[in-house]
Amino acid sequence: MPGEGIGGGGGKHGNRLERMAKKLDLTDDQKTKLEVIFKEQHAKHKDLKEETRERMSHILTAEQMETMQEMKKRRQEKRKDKKAAKTQE
Repeated sequence: MPGEGIGGGGGKHGNRLERMAKKLDLTDDQKTKLEVIFKEQHAKHKDLKEETRERMSHILTAEQMETMQEMKKRRQEKRKDKKAAKTQE
C-alpha cells in the first residue's frame, strides 16, 4: 500500500530500512524499533501538513488556495515525469 513504504514497503523511502539494515548490520530488534520510529515520524509529518493547510485556508482566499493546489499538482507532475525519465534510462 502506498505510504506504508517508510519502513519496509515501496515508495521513495520504501527500502530505507533495508538499506540501513545492510549498511549498519542491524539486528531484527533494531530494525523493528526503527520501523516504529519511521512510521511515527510519517504520521506526524502528515498531521503537520494537514494542520498547515488548514491554517493557510483561514488566511488565503479561495482563489489563492485553488492556485496553490494547482501549483502543487504541477510540482507533483514534474516529479513524476523526472522519476519516469530516470526509470527509462
